[in-house]
Amino acid sequence: MEERRSAMVKSDELVKYITQQVVTYIDTPREIRRERKQQRKQAKSMEGWTVRWFGLIPVSLRMYYDQRKRKK
Repeated sequence: MEERRSAMVKSDELVKYITQQVVTYIDTPREIRRERKQQRKQAKSMEGWTVRWFGLIPVSLRMYYDQRKRKK
């Protein structure tokens, strides 16, 4: 019985969170939403696909390789 209550509390919190997000979205003017979307697109396109898929490891390996190459 206790598990059911905790699940209901969690689901109530989830419904509350989703409702808040929807209300915030609706209250935001269309122009601002479009600007934010455009900014997200630009930020996404600026980073390379290797960073997006694998994090900073490929970048650090590339920097290491370039430094070793210059020293030789």
